[in-house]
Amino acid sequence: MLQPPGPSQYDLNFKLGSIPVRVHPSFWLIALIMGAGLEDLNLIVIWVACLFVSIVIHELGHALAAKHYGWPPQITLYHFGGLANFYPGYNHTPGRAIWVAFAGPAAGFIFFGVICLVESFLYPRRFDPNNLNEVLRQLQMVTARGPAGFALMQLKYINFFWGLVNLLPVYPLDGGQICVNLLGGTNSYHAKMRSHQIGMIVGGLVAAFFFSAGQLYAALLFAGLAIQNYQGYEAYRAGRW
Repeated sequence: MLQPPGPSQYDLNFKLGSIPVRVHPSFWLIALIMGAGLEDLNLIVIWVACLFVSIVIHELGHALAAKHYGWPPQITLYHFGGLANFYPGYNHTPGRAIWVAFAGPAAGFIFFGVICLVESFLYPRRFDPNNLNEVLRQLQMVTARGPAGFALMQLKYINFFWGLVNLLPVYPLDGGQICVNLLGGTNSYHAKMRSHQIGMIVGGLVAAFFFSAGQLYAALLFAGLAIQNYQGYEAYRAGRW
């Protein structure tokens, strides 16, 4: 598991209800780097805000699901994205762990639906979806909608596309957590070994895809995850864990 860095004097700390949230400075740094290609300060600020809100909602989904089972959560945002820490009690089961893992992307998908609803009111579309030229024209209009349109576009992209990517069976992503629990749970030696094996293969393929698409950050991220899963698999196979 990629653990977040420890507390620093520059952390942003606040609470969502009873759930503590800590934002490490590395989160803002990576967000700025990812948005640097926009070349417009206003758009970069909007991008960072969209990323912040979306990841908080994602992690809040995990946290609320964990809290539902009586496992006190806390949320940390850092360079890798976010992490909802919780401490399972005696009632921990693979089924409940699967639900907690899925609750993060599910929260993002729900938020995506809300954004689509808001967009439909702000920018009603009255055109034939079978008319390709009209569809392309409408898509080109997105960039002419100003800051609000740009924000809606980014919120949809992050919460839907990133949510799907996060469900890939690559440990320790949510999909990897679901995979290991479907295979038998985190207490199963063979389940963890097999999940690492799946993770290193899928992670490598996804890294190659993103590299070919020119998405360097995503390619490096999944390449690192593939290496991490390979190391975990080798450790389990050698009986070191």
